[in-house]
Amino acid sequence: MTLVTAVILSYNRQDALRRQLLYYANKPVHLIFADGSDEDWGSGEYGSIGEMTWEYFRIPGFDSYIPRLRTAVVKVDSEFMFFLDDEECILWTGIESAINFLIQNLDHSCAGGRADICTFVKRRIAIRPWGRWGKPFELLQPSGLERFESMCTEKRTANLFYQIQRTKNVRTWVGALKPDFEPSGIFPGFLETAFTGSLSFLGKWKMNSYPFWIRFRSESPHPAWSTAPDHISSSQVFELESIIDRVVNLDSGNQGQDGIGFKRSLTIEIIEKNFGKSSLEKSESLVESTRTLIVRRKFAKRVLKFAIRQSWSLWRFSPRIYELLYPQGLKAVSSFGKAFGSKKSAVFSDIYSFGEIWSKFPHGLDADQLREELRLRANI
Repeated sequence: MTLVTAVILSYNRQDALRRQLLYYANKPVHLIFADGSDEDWGSGEYGSIGEMTWEYFRIPGFDSYIPRLRTAVVKVDSEFMFFLDDEECILWTGIESAINFLIQNLDHSCAGGRADICTFVKRRIAIRPWGRWGKPFELLQPSGLERFESMCTEKRTANLFYQIQRTKNVRTWVGALKPDFEPSGIFPGFLETAFTGSLSFLGKWKMNSYPFWIRFRSESPHPAWSTAPDHISSSQVFELESIIDRVVNLDSGNQGQDGIGFKRSLTIEIIEKNFGKSSLEKSESLVESTRTLIVRRKFAKRVLKFAIRQSWSLWRFSPRIYELLYPQGLKAVSSFGKAFGSKKSAVFSDIYSFGEIWSKFPHGLDADQLREELRLRANI
């Protein structure tokens, strides 16, 4: 029985999709690959590996994001789901923990754990917290408006996007998007803010402490939004607010409940303050009036970057010594796993599996490599 569905929207990274097949093999998950590549990946439209099932469809073009999103979400047939970037990993043990949390906490709209990022240092994977997104955070205020304001002020939209979601909430949000909505030419964070803003009104959220989301970036280029502005325009501020408004009104399960706290004027004010042109003007004014402070900060950043490069040199020489001197810095995969359980624990095995696959295939697998890996694992 499928426990959860993953929706993976991808563009020109088909080898990375096969890496997801290898990692989630034999787990009760359904993977939906919504590909925008110009050419078909040549590995079929559906299949299964043990308990894991998958399906693939392609709508060519990077700007086909919305049609791919709609099509994929309609296909979801499980109570819980999550979005996943093609190159990254959401750990299976973290998925199980998040689903158990949502089952026991009906007032939460989504759930997940840590946000870490991995990189290659001397051809070995090193894991560390993902900057400010890796710091503990929660949205437990009784009012949805308060939760929305806190999320926007702290710019923590990404944390809510890559969580285990209640499928009904995602369907409601997709249904609130206008049929002719076009993503090109808008602020890159528009859709993410519209989705996570809706989630903040629909329920609470807290960042749990278990290993969950591991970000990864290879050297392969990723297309940018064409002519994307650095802020939300005035008209788009109203459009973003109207999407959230429609979600709140469409979600029949929340009708008449206290705690949503949706108010149009205040929601618009929060969006404009944090993502609109006024937020940029305020930043520019601050920079102009504190040039000396900015220069000092730039110098401090350069010193910090130099210190990080030096510490990474130590990691290359001896990860063990580095980890003793910098306990909050980079960790080898085994050290990261040991921090959350013994070598015999499910969490350690899960993290080790991730490290093994991503280290061996940093850019993904072709079809022949995947077949060989599955054959070898079947013989173990």
